[in-house]
Amino acid sequence: FQDQEGQTACSACAAGSFQDKDGQTACSACAAGSFQDQEGQTACSACAAGSFQDKEGQASCSNCAAGSFQDQEGQTACSACAAGSFQDKEGQASCSNCAAGSYQDQEGQTSCSNCDAGSYQNLEG
Repeated sequence: FQDQEGQTACSACAAGSFQDKDGQTACSACAAGSFQDQEGQTACSACAAGSFQDKEGQASCSNCAAGSFQDQEGQTACSACAAGSFQDKEGQASCSNCAAGSYQDQEGQTSCSNCDAGSYQNLEG
């Protein structure tokens, strides 16, 4: 792009922005859910599954926190793991069901609890 008259060269768009047309006077910010980590690019990339970006014009995406997931690309938020499941790592695209003999009665958790003595759970999740 070039935003001044009479210049002999164009400027590269900064990281977090792009320009896909000739003869422009400005760059466009990458949309939320996408990023561009290099200068002078013609497009932005969607955030991968397991990550998100909730702001425009960013050079990277953030990993989903432990206890949450994102199973689609190009998203602006992660979802909490449902009750009966958990995720103990960051940046994941899914949650795991609690194993038989354990449970989780809250959303967004990083582990399951063992059943108390005298009780049982023979189903997963």
